[in-house]
Amino acid sequence: MVAALAGEWNVDLDHVYATGHSNGGMMSYRLGMEAPDLVTAIAPNAGSIGVSGLPATPVPLMVMHGKLDTNVPYRGGVGSGISGTDFESQRASVRPFLIANGATDMILAENRGQAQRYESVGTGGTGAPIHYWWLKDGGHSWPGVGSAGMPNEPTNFDIDANAEIWAFFAQF
Repeated sequence: MVAALAGEWNVDLDHVYATGHSNGGMMSYRLGMEAPDLVTAIAPNAGSIGVSGLPATPVPLMVMHGKLDTNVPYRGGVGSGISGTDFESQRASVRPFLIANGATDMILAENRGQAQRYESVGTGGTGAPIHYWWLKDGGHSWPGVGSAGMPNEPTNFDIDANAEIWAFFAQF
């Protein structure tokens, strides 16, 4: 798809980013795992990793996930959605990137109301950080916006996902 778009549009192949919500977040995880040479950085929201292994090269990663997400549960397990999928936990979803990026740990870097941002440490000079937004009051929604399909879904408004993703991607 990237090659097709680059054939028709002026695409800077050194700056290709992937983000998405739910299944789109899972797709961005997969791109980071299976095509790290194609993407510059990824930012999944309300998703879980669905493939095993490690990225072949370090990948900058920013994740946002709500503690109250029952569709793709924070701790993993079968979600409340119609798919009946048994999802990986958030810890398991981030672990391959921690390893590939050379990180030794994650530390609390920022509190914004009910939003906590953790950062990777010890990336060994790879230039591929990991930022993880844990949203204590967030569900299966887009932080700062909500969920059009599920208007009563818990949403964190302490951060704006669009602004956070762009600020993260703009570093690379």
